[in-house]
Amino acid sequence: QPTGQPDMPLWQPRNQFAPGLVIFAFGAALWTFATATALAGAGVDAAIAEIACESGECPGSGGLSMLQFSASGQQARAAAAAMLPSPIPPRQNFQGVTMLVAQLPVARAVAKQESTHMLFGEEWGSAGARITLDQERPAQLVIAFYPDAQMSWTGVPAESPTVNLPHHLLQVRLPILVDGQKMYQSSYALTDEDRAMMIHRLGSGIPAKLANFSFEHGGVSTEPQSFTATRRGLRVLEATQILDAGAVDAHEVGHLFQDPDMNWWTPMTNYIPVRSRTMKFEHRITKANITSARKIQTSLAVQHSDYDPLYWLFEDLTPLSAYWIEADLEVSTTSVHLIRPPAPALGVMPEFKINALRIGGLPSEGASFSPEEMKGQCNNAATFWVHMKLNPEKVEAALLPGMSLDSDVGILFLQRCFPFTVPVLGDMPLPLIFEELWVAVPVRSHNFSYMFPLVLLLNDDVGQMGGQDYGGLPKKLANVTLETSPEVPFGTAAGYGTRVSWSVSRHGRSIANFTGRVTDETTRPIPGLNDNAGDEGARWALLIGHQWPRSPNFDSPMYLFPRSVETTKAQRAMTDMTIEFGTSLQEPLCDWFQGSPLEGGFVLLERDWMPSITNVQDELRQVPGDEYVAWWKRNFQLLYM
Repeated sequence: QPTGQPDMPLWQPRNQFAPGLVIFAFGAALWTFATATALAGAGVDAAIAEIACESGECPGSGGLSMLQFSASGQQARAAAAAMLPSPIPPRQNFQGVTMLVAQLPVARAVAKQESTHMLFGEEWGSAGARITLDQERPAQLVIAFYPDAQMSWTGVPAESPTVNLPHHLLQVRLPILVDGQKMYQSSYALTDEDRAMMIHRLGSGIPAKLANFSFEHGGVSTEPQSFTATRRGLRVLEATQILDAGAVDAHEVGHLFQDPDMNWWTPMTNYIPVRSRTMKFEHRITKANITSARKIQTSLAVQHSDYDPLYWLFEDLTPLSAYWIEADLEVSTTSVHLIRPPAPALGVMPEFKINALRIGGLPSEGASFSPEEMKGQCNNAATFWVHMKLNPEKVEAALLPGMSLDSDVGILFLQRCFPFTVPVLGDMPLPLIFEELWVAVPVRSHNFSYMFPLVLLLNDDVGQMGGQDYGGLPKKLANVTLETSPEVPFGTAAGYGTRVSWSVSRHGRSIANFTGRVTDETTRPIPGLNDNAGDEGARWALLIGHQWPRSPNFDSPMYLFPRSVETTKAQRAMTDMTIEFGTSLQEPLCDWFQGSPLEGGFVLLERDWMPSITNVQDELRQVPGDEYVAWWKRNFQLLYM
C-alpha cells in the first residue's frame, strides 16, 4: 500500500495499492441513459464560451481572451462579470524531478483519426474537428519521479498546509494540433500513488492508472539500468539496457518542454451534446529549470493486451532519441472550454481502445464467466447491509446546497459482485470480482426523493475510475475484507447462522469494522438497496464530472438521476450486529452515524441501471458554480484523500 512517505529515496520501487479487485460502476448503462435523457432536455444557454481560461489568457492558445461568446456583446459582458474566481492556485512547483524522456514514432493506427472516436476528447468524424494528430512530430514517453509533489492539502484546498505526495508518473504524450497550434496530450498514464492518481485524473486531465514501478541500479549511478511497470499482472512496459551516452547541453532538451498540454476529462463531460455545448480540457504549461541532462540509449518492450493497449500508440519501440533529465518544474494549469463541433450521431461511445487506455486493465484473477453470467452489470452480488441513525447536522455538510435529508436513517452495504461486468470496452467484456462499501443517505432534491452516495470505498482501480468517469460516484480505493463462517461460495446465498465480518481501511486509517449473524428469510424490500416499488423507490442523485473547479462557471458537474433496478434472488435478516467507525477527517463515518445498527441483513441480488421517468427536466443540468465550489471545498478530504 503506497503511503506517500516524504523520505522515499529516488526511484524506490513501491507496491500497488490494495490487493484484491473491485467494481467499475455504471458504464454503458449510464451512458445510454445520459444520451437518451439529453434528448429530452430543453434550453441550451445562448451564451456559450468559445474558450475560457481562468487566468484571463491561455498562453499557447493564441492569446484568446477569457471569454469569446457566440451571443451578443451584452450577454458576454454580463457573463464575464459573473465569472467566479478559481479556488485553486494555477501554478504548482515540483522540485528535484528526475525523468527518462524518449521520443517514439506514433502508430499509423492512431493516425487513422476517423476510426478513433474521442482519442483527443472530440468525436472523430464530426464536422470541423478542432483537435487533430500532428503527424510531423513524435510522441513522448516520460517516466518521472516527483519527490516533492505538494499536490494536496491537510484541510480546505489552498487555505491549509500542503501535503506532499511523492510518486512516479509514466505518461505517453501524443502530439496534437489545436486549431493548428502545436500541443501534446497525455493519452496514457500510470502512477504508483492512488491519491496522486485521482488528483492527476480529476485535477489535470491526465488519465493515470495504478501500477507497480520497479527500478534496478548498478553501482552508484543516478540513472537506473532498467525499469519495469506492471499493472494487474500485466508487464505493461520494460526499459532495459539503459546506457549513458554522454552529457548534453540543457538547450538541446529544452524543446521537450516547449509545447503545452491539452488534456481532456471524461466521455460524460465531453460528449453530452444537448445540455452542454462546450468540451472541457485542462491546458498545462511546463517551465523547466534543467539542472542536468544526459543522452541515453535503451531498449523498450511492451506486453500486448487489448485490456491495457499501450502497444497501440507506437509504430515501433525504437526510440528516436532518449534523455535522462533532472529539473525543477513550474506547471501552470488552466481550464479551457471549446465549442463542440456538430456531431454525426448522438451517443457514440469512444472507440474501445480509448476506454481501455484510460480505465482498462486485465480481468480479476480467476474471473472466467459465460456470457449468460455477465448479462447484467452487477451479477450474483452478495450484499450485507445495515441501517443506522444519522446525525443530521454532520451529514448535511456533505450534501449539495438544495439537498436536505429525507429521513434520519442511512444505509451502509458491503457488496461483492460475481462478476461486475465492464461494458464499455466494445465486444470485449471485462469481468471483475470485488468488494465495495456503499455509504448513502436519503435526500430530498428538486422536489423528489433520492438516495445520495456520500462515499464508496473499494479495492479495484478499474472500478474506481469507471465509477468516477461514467457515474460521477465519489469512489476511493481502500483495503476491503469480507469473511463468512462457514465460508459462503462466491455468487451463492448465505445460510442461516452464517457469521459475517467485514472491515475497511485506507492509508492506515481504520474506517469501519462490522460483525453480524445471518438469520431468517425475509421478503420486505430494503429502502436504498432493493426497493423497486415504482420509480419513487429506486432513484439516485449523482454528480457527473466532479473534476477540480479551476473555472467554476464551467467546471461544475451535472445532475444525473438514474434508477437502480435489482432482482432479488435470496434475502435474510441479521442479528448480533456490531459496528465500529474510525475518526478520520477523510472518512468521517463516526460523525455521520450514531448508536448501534437499527436493522440489517443479507441480500443476493443482480443490479442494473435505468433512466428515471420523473424529473427529466433536471437531468444533466449543471450544478451552479458557487454551490459546487462550496461543496467541493468542504468535501475535498472526503473526495480525494
